[in-house]
Amino acid sequence: MHWLTVYLGEYELLQIFCLLSQAGFVISNDIIRQASTAKTWGSLACNLMTALFSREEMANSCLTQKQAAKTGKIALPAEKVQAITDQVKKVFPSSETGAIRIKLSTKLRDERNAFSNN
Repeated sequence: MHWLTVYLGEYELLQIFCLLSQAGFVISNDIIRQASTAKTWGSLACNLMTALFSREEMANSCLTQKQAAKTGKIALPAEKVQAITDQVKKVFPSSETGAIRIKLSTKLRDERNAFSNN
C-alpha cells in the first residue's frame, strides 16, 4: 500500500475557505491550515469535521436525516457534510463518496464513545 502525502499551498487553502464560505458558514484560516496537514483523505475528512463541529455536536449527532429518525439524534447540516465530502474529493480525487461518508460516520461514533467515557 502506498500513501500519498499532499501539502496544500495558500491557493488551495483559499479555495477551501471560499468553498466553505459559499456553503453558508466560515471557518478561520488557521483551522483550514490545520486541516490541510492531513496525509490521507480520511485524515482530511476528520480534520474538517473537527474544524466544523464541536465534540459535543459530533457525539450527539448522526450523518443523515434517515439515521436521525431512527436514533432520535440530530442530523448534522447536510450542506456542511456535503462541503466536507466535496473538499476531500477535490484534494484526493481517488477517494469515493461512500467511503468518505463511512469515515464521517466513524468519526461521529468515535466522538460519541469518547464523550460518554468522560
